[in-house]
Amino acid sequence: MPNTDERGDARHPLAGDLAAIVESSQDAIFRKSLEGLIESWNSGAETMYGYRPEEIIGHPVSKLAPPERKDEISDILERVARGERVEHFSTKRVTKDGRIIDVSLSISPVRDDTGRVVGAATIARDITQQRLAERELHIARQQLAIITRAGADGITIQDATGRMVYANDSAARMSGYPDAASFLAAPIEEVLQRFELLHEDGRPFSAEELPGRRVLRGEEQAEALIRVLVRRTGQENWTLVRAAPMHEEDGTVHHVVNVFHYITEQKRAEHQLRFQNALLEAQSEASEVGIVVISPAGEIVSANRRFGELWKIPQEVLNTKVNQAAMEVVKGQVVDADSFVERSRYLWDHIDVEARDEIALKDGRVIERYTRTLKDETGATYGRIEYFRDVTEDRKREEGQRFLAQATKELVSSLDYQATLSRIAQMAVPELADWCAVDILEPDGSLELLAIAHVDPSKVEWAREFRRRFPIDMSALTGLPRVIRTGDAELYPSIEPGALETSLDEEQLEVVRDLQLSSVMLLPLRARGRTLGVISFVFAESGRSYGEADRVLAEDLASRAALALDNARLYRERDEIARTLQEGLLPGPFPEVPGVELAARYQAAGEGIDVGGDFYDAFDTEDGSWALVVGDVCGKGPKAAALMGAARHTIRAAALREQRPSAVLTMLNSALQQQSRDQWFCTVCYVRLRPQPGGARLTVCTGGHPLPAILRADGSVEFAGKPGTLLGVFRDIALTDATVELGSGDALILFTDGLTDAERTDKEFGQKWLADVLSQNVDRSAEEIAERLEQEVLGDRTQGLSDDLAILVAKVMP
Repeated sequence: MPNTDERGDARHPLAGDLAAIVESSQDAIFRKSLEGLIESWNSGAETMYGYRPEEIIGHPVSKLAPPERKDEISDILERVARGERVEHFSTKRVTKDGRIIDVSLSISPVRDDTGRVVGAATIARDITQQRLAERELHIARQQLAIITRAGADGITIQDATGRMVYANDSAARMSGYPDAASFLAAPIEEVLQRFELLHEDGRPFSAEELPGRRVLRGEEQAEALIRVLVRRTGQENWTLVRAAPMHEEDGTVHHVVNVFHYITEQKRAEHQLRFQNALLEAQSEASEVGIVVISPAGEIVSANRRFGELWKIPQEVLNTKVNQAAMEVVKGQVVDADSFVERSRYLWDHIDVEARDEIALKDGRVIERYTRTLKDETGATYGRIEYFRDVTEDRKREEGQRFLAQATKELVSSLDYQATLSRIAQMAVPELADWCAVDILEPDGSLELLAIAHVDPSKVEWAREFRRRFPIDMSALTGLPRVIRTGDAELYPSIEPGALETSLDEEQLEVVRDLQLSSVMLLPLRARGRTLGVISFVFAESGRSYGEADRVLAEDLASRAALALDNARLYRERDEIARTLQEGLLPGPFPEVPGVELAARYQAAGEGIDVGGDFYDAFDTEDGSWALVVGDVCGKGPKAAALMGAARHTIRAAALREQRPSAVLTMLNSALQQQSRDQWFCTVCYVRLRPQPGGARLTVCTGGHPLPAILRADGSVEFAGKPGTLLGVFRDIALTDATVELGSGDALILFTDGLTDAERTDKEFGQKWLADVLSQNVDRSAEEIAERLEQEVLGDRTQGLSDDLAILVAKVMP
């Protein structure tokens, strides 16, 4: 609303004052040379375009224009150079962040002391929202014209004598006439004789009860639901008629507007709907939007009921019709009265401005204001119309959705449910509660206080101590125990002083009184049909209370938290199963090999919830030799576990019958071929190690597996054996046994492709990389070599490996 207080017109010609005005203007004001270079830049320009002065001064003004508008710049500069002014030039400009905005430009020549044009001063105003509103207004006007001329509702106008002077075609058709002209030409008696008019309950409806006639007799507004029987056909229709007066300046009625709304289909479909509710919904006075129209003289031309309700303006104040009196009432309610008055004055001083803003009230409400100029059909300003809507609940819902989005992000960010639920409790304060606690149901049926948060962190430990001193009685009929047993929430919008006296002893009661509880919500954490715990929200010191919207928000949060909790527990159980199974599939302590040191490393890919597909083994073949094995089976999880177990046991069994590694792998290939399952295959490197004085003899065979590395005592590295065929796919395979001698200090390294194919951003892997790393570890033990290779792959990564890793090192002790 504008403020009509008079303000002085004193002006100060000082340059400093003018500079301050320019700098404080919300419009963009800047100066440019005739060459188009920007020379000055006010804060309004920074706000509109996004450039700070140091980012734009000295740059061509064409930087602000979209490519298709750059020619405008030179045209405008030529006009300014000729001394012309460019007024209210509507165009488009581009901001620093790339947005295209609608602007209105006013450009004036800048002259030096001799009168020569030396530059141009630009005032730019962002009219993007204005353009959008103009388009919406144009559409609304078109819709209104369509509704009036050809809408489904019938519209008639009567003069003060009751004579019908206007009707649209819909009104004519409703009355059985082909068009408005023939309808208007018929006497009213003839029209009424066509129908039998009844009340909803069947009583006769007289012509004198028609809303238009009632308004002519003095009623301000009149409505009626009429049951209409067509005498000729017996057809029954239902029509909702509403009449409103058009007043002379002295208050006398000069015309009445009647609106006939055909509701036969609705009446049949909604026969149980009460007429009064339908009528109230049609009333403009039932609108949830407060509307006020103010004249240029500061008079309240009109204000609906909702306007007074929203602003709590007494009717006697509204009756004065003085806007300033209403403003005084409003100023006492808003949080920032000065800004509200200043904004209202600005809107009145800039009568053509269309604006939308939000006003915060001291009672916690938020009122949205939309205002625009009201003009008559000649274009003359009639005043300003303002619409006020209570958007408090809308903003609460939006804040609630933002809260839920952030909470969901937290819930899915980690599988550590204890830390996650603690953060959720902290996030709920003070957004949703003064206190927030999370209790988890333990296997023994007790409740564990997992997390608690308060607006005053110093009270948290006090609350934990209270819970330790007064454990929860799980047999209690209300509170947390009942929520756990039933899975139903408990909502206490308000806590009466004596409500807890029957369930608490005197000591507990004294503590609870000190808490100043005002409202409580207890929500079950339910997922997959089970109640996992309870999340509690409590208002205390703030004095706030919970409503239905708070309950809906809290239930949504509790549902998401419960699902995250259940998922985390399921993940943990699955992870434990996978780890247990993995440990069962890997070998136990290594056998003692004379003169040879053995070491191994194993890392499963991913987050550890699936059994890996790599394996290693070392065992005595009972013929004076030892078998060293590293393999990689297809897939992960249960299938990989089954295949891994089959491969290991087959190799061990075959090694007791065959000495040649190639014969052992051939038997493994045959065993895999005989399996009925599809796609059972693996790669294996099998080494037969026979100790001998000063070293060991190796017989190496690989089936589709990377060749093992030999680290010599002098630091040289070689790869032993020849590549063989993948096992389990082909019936006929090519396998080769290769003999290698290890001397004192030499080492054999068997590995899976998780070592040489590992993904790292800072280095490349492969045989060359492996040889370089091994050559730097020639003097290290087998355990140290294995650990170094593992660390090279793991590095500083925070996520799991993309592939399994198995390493087996055998080093001849010097």
